[in-house]
Amino acid sequence: MLSATSANAVKWDYIPKSQPVSFIDTDSVRIINDNIFAAVKSWGNITYYKINPYTNKYILLYFEEFDENKYKSDNILKYDINNPAHYHKIYTEDCAYIIKTYCPSCPTVKLEEQAFKEEMQRSENLGKQYNSYFGKTIKTVYNNWKKPDKITDKVNGMAVIRINKNGSVATYIIRKPISESYKQSIIDAINKSKFDPLPESMGLDFINLLIPFPI
Repeated sequence: MLSATSANAVKWDYIPKSQPVSFIDTDSVRIINDNIFAAVKSWGNITYYKINPYTNKYILLYFEEFDENKYKSDNILKYDINNPAHYHKIYTEDCAYIIKTYCPSCPTVKLEEQAFKEEMQRSENLGKQYNSYFGKTIKTVYNNWKKPDKITDKVNGMAVIRINKNGSVATYIIRKPISESYKQSIIDAINKSKFDPLPESMGLDFINLLIPFPI
């Protein structure tokens, strides 16, 4: 297996055929109550998976921008949800590789053609709704954002906002180390914003949105 080790000693294993190119944190893998937990890095983000090969389903627990200085393999269990709003049927190369490599005794992944088509259609519909909701949300936040007159920072501020089904803000994280005035302006914009409830057809209890605040 092709692997790489970062400065903080995380062991990354390349997932063959993955698009976009993805790496699994080998130390993050846990098998608990027939579920496989694993953290996968791609496109500068880290995604936390919960996979159940016995029911042929998985859920994306959470994603965030990858920060090598803060990331820990144990983070995988922080975002576990006992009763998630929905699952995806397993068909991704990432899921198949994780099951085969880290739980060889688990059932073989089912790649039923009809299930695949239905999941692709569901994902496409969800993607359209996500983009529409994201567009409205980012417009709302920007309308309430009073950018500081003088910003000496060299990087753009980034916020991950978790919005509940009813439109309330569950939590937010300012991802970049930025100046206090810049950070406070972002926090103020989030606190002033009133968001629409999530569309019922999305079937989600919450949504995570990564919003940039350009200098």
